[in-house]
This record gives sequence, structure tokens and C-alpha cells, in this order.
Amino acid sequence: MTGGILATPTPGITPKIAEEEGLVLESAILAQKILKGDISIQIYISETKDFQVGGKKVRDRTYYQMRSGSKIQSEFGNMARKSFNDDLDEVNFRSHTIGDPIIEGKINYFSVKDFLSLDNSIKDIDSNYKIMDGYAMKSFGSKLKFYAVVIESDDGKCIFFKKYGSKTYMSKLLGVFKNGKVNKLSPGEEIIVFEDNFDFMVCSGTAFVFRRNGFESIFSEELKTELKGKIKPILDEIESYEYPKFKIKNFKEFKDNINGRKAGMDKLRRAYDGGFFEKVSMEQIERENEILAIENRVKIIKDSEGKSSIEYEPKKANTLFKLIFKHMFQDRMGNWLAAEVTSPA
Repeated sequence: MTGGILATPTPGITPKIAEEEGLVLESAILAQKILKGDISIQIYISETKDFQVGGKKVRDRTYYQMRSGSKIQSEFGNMARKSFNDDLDEVNFRSHTIGDPIIEGKINYFSVKDFLSLDNSIKDIDSNYKIMDGYAMKSFGSKLKFYAVVIESDDGKCIFFKKYGSKTYMSKLLGVFKNGKVNKLSPGEEIIVFEDNFDFMVCSGTAFVFRRNGFESIFSEELKTELKGKIKPILDEIESYEYPKFKIKNFKEFKDNINGRKAGMDKLRRAYDGGFFEKVSMEQIERENEILAIENRVKIIKDSEGKSSIEYEPKKANTLFKLIFKHMFQDRMGNWLAAEVTSPA
């Protein structure tokens, strides 16, 4: 083990053995066992650079190990236990597939090997990091995107991740309030603000997501690429639909507009997986559209044979998805499912 040894955590924490659909999450049990033991901690910050290769955006990360004192290590240890042990009886675990929407209010988990970008990040933290020094710190600025806290015990290792907020890095131009007065920072001094929670954790090959926004912010470009790959066959299938099925006349404009917009791709994927396009027809969409105020309606046109289709307008994208999700509901596991629609009497 590396780093300073911390005191055994406060007794009385009762870990929950998470089980869903008969699958016992061995990684969760191991994580709780690690956090209950004597632990050592190392802190890493990530420098992230984006550049273009062949017209595509590529993201490169460099990890720096930071020297840290025993008090801050102790605080990180307490935060880790809180993230993964508090109120687990009220929070359900849910299996997650990369590219699917993350369900709030649950700890979403997935296998690290299913997400190459995260797998590579963990390998870099383990063996391909640099030691932080003052020179490296000065070059960071807005390139600080997240930090990782590695917690080890004799039972194994967990890595906790947290994204940086927009104001968590402060340059030497700022002052600091200390001992009752404001002082200018000394030459070479930098301030990084560490928050009191984590966004997700990795243990024994399994990732556990506590906060969707943090996880998606850290891997925004990579998740968008994953989602584009998953959404392509769905878009191809929807493009082939003919009346009376849901149909968009100017489908290329719809496809170009939805691709690259994570929120739109998420919604389309949810609707498809939930069976919307199998169960809901253009006739039903038309009925719901007529109920809306005229200025809010999507544009529906008919051909010479009276067959309807939607003429997609980017400014009405939200309205279109509202019409779609009006026919859907969430089950107890947080999955979106299409409701069976009956014809009006």
C-alpha cells in the first residue's frame, strides 16, 4: 500500500448487500469491506486536452499524483465511506448500459471493460502518471477537469472520481481569507477546492455512479461517441417507417439535428427501447397534437393519398418528444415503457 495509514472508520456502518434480479454485486461488497479497514490514500488530478484529428474531436488526459497530508487524506476517507455507505437501504442499485440514460435516485453500475475510456483512465492512474510539481500546476488552469482519489486496504483498491466545478481552481492572483484577514497568495501558491462528495467509484472492475451530471461531464465526449454508435441503427430503422407508423418526412434534417445532441439521442433511445415506435401510430400523434395550442403544434402534412407524416422543425424538437413521451411511463426500475394506446370511443 502507498500513502499514509488512516484510522479505522467509525464503527456502526452496516453495509447493504446489493442484489438485483438475483445478481449479488460482489464488487459492492468488496468496496464496503475495503472502506471499513485501515486505508491509504493517493490523490490524482487530471489535465485534459482536446484536439482535432481527421476532423474529429479527440480527448487526451494526463494524470498527476499530488502529495497530501494525513488530515486531508482522512477527510477523503470519510467522504468515500459516506458516498458508498450512507442510506443504502433507501437507494436501489441498477444495472446500467453505456449509452443508455442514467436513472437518478439509484446507484447505477456497469462493468468497466464495457467503457474503454474509463478502463484506459484507470490504467493510466495505476501506472502512467506524473508527479505533480509547481511548474505543472501553473500550466493547468481550465484544463483541470476532474480528480481521482485512490483508496487501498489489504483487501483491495477503490478509485473515487469527482469533476471540477467552474470555480474550483483559483490562480495566484486571488487572495485568501485566513486567521481573520485577507492576504494575497504568495508567489507560486495555487488553490484547488475539493468538494465534499464524489460522482462515481470504481472497484474490482465495476463502476458505481452516484451523480449522473458529474459522471457525464467527465466523459462527455466519450459518452457522446458511444451514444452515436448505439443510436445509428435506431435512426436507420425509424427512417424506413411508412404510414401508419410514426414517420418524419424530412428525416435527414431530423437525423442531422439529433446526432451530437446527447439529450435528444437519450430521449430517442428511451422511446425506442420502451416500444413507442411499435405501439404508437401517426393517427395517435395527430390526435395529441391537435390538443396543443396552435403555436406549439408540430407540423403534420398529408400526401395525395391522405397519409400523414411529420415535417421536422428543430425549434419544435421538445414538442415532438413531449408528444412521444405522453404515451410512455416509468416502471418501478426507472425504465421508460410505451403504454398500450386504445382508440377513442
